[in-house]
Amino acid sequence: MGILKLPRVRLYWSRMLKVDLVAQAMPRNRFFELRSYVHFVNKLSITPKDPEENRLVLVKPILTSFRNACLELPRSREVSIDEQMIPFTGRCPVRQCGRSKPNPVGLKNFVMASPDGLVLDFATYAGKGIVNVEDMREFGLGGSIIKKLV
Repeated sequence: MGILKLPRVRLYWSRMLKVDLVAQAMPRNRFFELRSYVHFVNKLSITPKDPEENRLVLVKPILTSFRNACLELPRSREVSIDEQMIPFTGRCPVRQCGRSKPNPVGLKNFVMASPDGLVLDFATYAGKGIVNVEDMREFGLGGSIIKKLV
């Protein structure tokens, strides 16, 4: 939860490791209750075909909103494109394991960033369908991601 990272969310309210800024802002039970109700998509509006097409269908609106905000940032001539692993150990159909990474388990993103580290564009890896099949044959995954982001 931000800059101060504890191994479990409940520890922000524990007696030994209590973070006053968090604990005074909201009671622990209220936080977990609100967190359980956060949804970005009405599950009743998802057709059975949607999960096959996009495995991130439940968070697509928030990803789209964040990506649109990134696309509005001014771009410089120099950019960097690289993989980024967002640490996540929960249940997720697109979770990846990269043993040689500092964060070995999580969600894989391909990110185009400015020299000062601002994310200018990104593509979240969700298996098949992230790039055009013809580009994949011609350039491979890395080249087709570069073509998509630039």
